[in-house]
Amino acid sequence: MNNNLLLKICESLNSDGLSLSELATEINHIISQHKLSEQLELNGSINKQQLARLYSVLNLVHMDSSVKEHITWSYFKNKYEETNTTYISKELLEEVVETYKDSKYLGLESLIIDALKTDKIQLNQISMLEKSFFSKAFIKEAVAFKHREIVRNGGILDKEQVATLLKYLAYTSLEFAIDQHAVSNDGLLEIRKPSPQENDRRLKENLFNKAQKLYSLSDNRGD
Repeated sequence: MNNNLLLKICESLNSDGLSLSELATEINHIISQHKLSEQLELNGSINKQQLARLYSVLNLVHMDSSVKEHITWSYFKNKYEETNTTYISKELLEEVVETYKDSKYLGLESLIIDALKTDKIQLNQISMLEKSFFSKAFIKEAVAFKHREIVRNGGILDKEQVATLLKYLAYTSLEFAIDQHAVSNDGLLEIRKPSPQENDRRLKENLFNKAQKLYSLSDNRGD
């Protein structure tokens, strides 16, 4: 990154004597002298405190939307990673959702998707998310999350639920259910051996072998 840009930006962000409007004015002056490619590197070159201060005046700063998206994503990613509880707080989740509604930054959706993948979301928060996010990637992870919750709560996935996970290519969640012995025999039979030409053949073969093993155990027990 351009050292001159970084130095000037950091000096401004570290200045406690500037009001928010004064800070925004200084940043606008500095940014106007540098290329977009240099601005895009800014979020990864300043520390967390400087980033938070920059985010606080972002609506007053004249930057390309791609630069603002990088900064916004980094700001919320830091807050997300600093969460030391099992789940993301309601307040942080609502802040991300409201910011996404206003900006439509895909980077914010990626944070939500990551939170779903790592089970940082609570089941009662899913309906709120489903009112704001509609991409295929989000829908897949929301579906997979809800099925993992069924298993975690002691439920057994039936044939239709297994078919749904297969439809969304949610192999990891299906494997989780099999490992927990939480799939019905009819559901296990939905998992078929892939042909040599199929996409994700190795993943499907592993899933099939696990399903067959669990089915054999269940069959031998007369379940």
